[in-house]
Amino acid sequence: MVNLTLKDLFSEKFRMVLVILGLTVSLLTVHIGVGMVTGAVDQTTTIIDHGDYEVYIIQSNRPNIMFGGSVSDEMYNKTKKISGVEQVDKFITDWVGVEYKDEFAGVAIMGYKIKTEYFEPWNLIECEKDDIKKNNSIIIDRLITKHFPEIKVDSKLKSGSFDTKLKVKGFTENVQRFGNAIMWTNFETAKSLLNLGNESTYLGVKLKEGYSVDDLKDRLKRYDDEIKVLSADEMRESITNTILYDFGIAFSIGILAVMGFFVAMIIITITLYQSILQKIPELV
Repeated sequence: MVNLTLKDLFSEKFRMVLVILGLTVSLLTVHIGVGMVTGAVDQTTTIIDHGDYEVYIIQSNRPNIMFGGSVSDEMYNKTKKISGVEQVDKFITDWVGVEYKDEFAGVAIMGYKIKTEYFEPWNLIECEKDDIKKNNSIIIDRLITKHFPEIKVDSKLKSGSFDTKLKVKGFTENVQRFGNAIMWTNFETAKSLLNLGNESTYLGVKLKEGYSVDDLKDRLKRYDDEIKVLSADEMRESITNTILYDFGIAFSIGILAVMGFFVAMIIITITLYQSILQKIPELV
């Protein structure tokens, strides 16, 4: 029966094209879904991948750096004084609105200490990382041209509650988060735009050789009600789990996979059924 079906498919070109098209669409649906998940995870964990930190310190009730939060400068100073800590850097991540020629868009802001040797923007175009040393200067991903087609180097955007003017010093490429451009700036500018006091969103910690993540966790254990200490691997895993399970993406991909499977099975079943019906006289 299978041989008859195959012969029928090869003899009926239209039916064969239809089967191939149906199977292709079902496989493509699954492939696109998996690609969306992989892209979302990569966009968010790339901040961890490009940082040379073994440890991240965040607010105690936040699962990871995706959810903002507040870590006080007091905690920064305490961590900095620990003998096994080589470097502590402050970061600010959040979302802000920007305006250009009466058009508006949301961007993911990334503020950090420019002088650090353990972290810097990547995929830079027409600029250097030091170009944002001056306050109110930014580097932004080219994705922003989707909203502001005429934007270029030296263009000025408005942002913040006081419409602070931000000067574009250059661009990055393929540096985005959830389909929004990432805007890089120095720590003080980010703090001003978000009206923050003596705090940061999270801390990146570089450890001295021989000092472990567990050593730092034990040293800061008394502050468990204020902060949470995560290794780089733990932070990456937390972000991935959030995207896959808390956002329901893994469930969605499962649905797409099941749909693709059933589409393929339905097409094959209908083809077999039609082949059998046409071959009944010959079989009889």
